Amino acid sequence: MASSKYKVKTKKMTNKSRKKIIEYNNLIDKDNIFPYTNLINTSNGHFDSHCSCFYHICGGASSIDHYGTEYAVGDASGWTINYDYKAWVKDKVFYVGDKLVFKYPVNVHNVYKVNASSFATCTISPPGTGLTSGNDVVTLMTPGKKWYICGVEEHCADFNQKLVIDVQSMNPAPAPSTGTKYGSKTFMPMVIFILATIVMV
Repeated sequence: MASSKYKVKTKKMTNKSRKKIIEYNNLIDKDNIFPYTNLINTSNGHFDSHCSCFYHICGGASSIDHYGTEYAVGDASGWTINYDYKAWVKDKVFYVGDKLVFKYPVNVHNVYKVNASSFATCTISPPGTGLTSGNDVVTLMTPGKKWYICGVEEHCADFNQKLVIDVQSMNPAPAPSTGTKYGSKTFMPMVIFILATIVMV
């Protein structure tokens, strides 16, 4: 057993305070929020400060942000004429939240989002506002097919400057990397070890 000087200091709680915390626990349990179920050590009625540590460690481990993938249209060639965008799309799967980046010389090309019929005929109907910055970022917000063309002269009709993609509804969580030093296989055992150490002291 560790020396008493390393024990976590506790503070005696009144029955009224204990009751309020239990009521709060019941409330957040209903909302599926990580409950402070161990805020009170029922054997002695003390507030245990290491429970807060447990919440922050495990709560942080369970909160994972998923970010979309950014695709440079045409890769190194960018958004240009005489490029096979069908071949470029072939080995890719697009999901909601992904981004398309159209790179091209300003005043040479542009980008218009169109429907299927306008894509087939290389026309902009109804007239819309094209993207012209030369570094246009388009976030894929909804699932389904998306069509893009260049509206400059005959770039779409004669030079194949057009792109169609099929966006999927969601991006599955990436598999953990076996080469990551602090991957999920090692993180949770480490958390358990830390918590066990805290409880022992």
